Amino acid sequence: MRLSQELLAITQRQAGVISRAQAQGLGVSPSQLRTLVDSGRWQRPLRGVFVAHNGPLDYLTRVWAAVTYAGSGAAASHETAAYLARMIDTAPASVHIAVPTSRRVLLRRDDIAIHHVADDAFRREIGRRPPMTPPLHTLLDLIDHAATADDVVALITSACQRRLASSGAIRAAASARARLRWRSLVESVCEEARAGVESALERRYLRDVERAHGLPRAVRQAVLRLDGVAYRHDVDYDEYGLIVELDGLAYHDGPRAAADVARDNALLAAGLIILRYRWRDIVGSPCKVAAQVAAILGSRGWRGSLQPCHRCANAAA
Repeated sequence: MRLSQELLAITQRQAGVISRAQAQGLGVSPSQLRTLVDSGRWQRPLRGVFVAHNGPLDYLTRVWAAVTYAGSGAAASHETAAYLARMIDTAPASVHIAVPTSRRVLLRRDDIAIHHVADDAFRREIGRRPPMTPPLHTLLDLIDHAATADDVVALITSACQRRLASSGAIRAAASARARLRWRSLVESVCEEARAGVESALERRYLRDVERAHGLPRAVRQAVLRLDGVAYRHDVDYDEYGLIVELDGLAYHDGPRAAADVARDNALLAAGLIILRYRWRDIVGSPCKVAAQVAAILGSRGWRGSLQPCHRCANAAA
C-alpha cells in the first residue's frame, strides 16, 4: 500500500502518530488501516490512534498518542509538559494529559494520567508540538501537587536557573490562580530567588542558619575574580573574607570536584576561608553550622553575637 506524502508529513510532525480521522481524511479506508496493523507495519496503541512504524514507542510518541486519543483541547501537562519544556530532566513513567472539564475523557491505563481542569483555569499552547500547557501553568501544576516544601523550592529555583520563568512572573502567575497549595511559600521563595537563592539547600541555609541565628547577611551567587579567573560562590561574607559552599544532597566527583578543589586552593591562597557543607549538615545540624560560621566571622571582625534559635533552645532544655 502506497501512502501519500501528506500522510507521511503528518506522521513526521506527530512523532509517527496519526488519528483514524486524519488517515481516513487522506483516503485511507478502515480496511486499509486494519491491513496496516495486522501486517505489522503499523501499531494501534490506543483506540482510534495509529503509529506508522512497528518499532518501540519512545516517550514523545507516547505523548502524541495520548494527546491524539484525548482529542480536541487536550494538552500534555504536569510532569510530561515539564519534561518537554526541559523543566525536569527525566521523563516520567506516565504520560500526563490535561483536558478542560467541559469534555470528559475516560481512559483506564496505568501509563496515562488524564487531568480534568476547570475551563477558566485551563491553558494550552497551540503552537507547541505536541500541544502542551505553558511553562508557568505547568510549574504551578507541579507546585500544586508537590509533597514537601523542599520540592516547591526546588521547582521554583530550577525554573529560574534554567530561565524558563522569572521569579516575578512566577509570583504574578501564582497570584492570578484562584486556588494554589503552598501559596505563601511560593511568594517567599520568589522573593528569596530575587536575592540570589538558587536551591532548596541555599534556602535552608538562609532560613535555618543565617537568619535563625542572627548572622550577618551574606551575598548570594557572588562572583570573585582572581588572576583573571571568575569564581562563583553560593554564600559570600565578603566583608569578613569567608565563603560558604553548599554541596547539595551528595558531594560530586570527577571534573567538577577537581574544579572545586582548584577554586578552593586559589581562594585560600588569596587569604579567604572556605567552609563547605552538605545537605545533612544544614538539615541535620543547622545550629552547629551557625556556631562554626559565627566563630570564624568573630575572628575576622564581626561584632555581632550568635542568637539561639528554637532548636538551640530545645537542645539546651
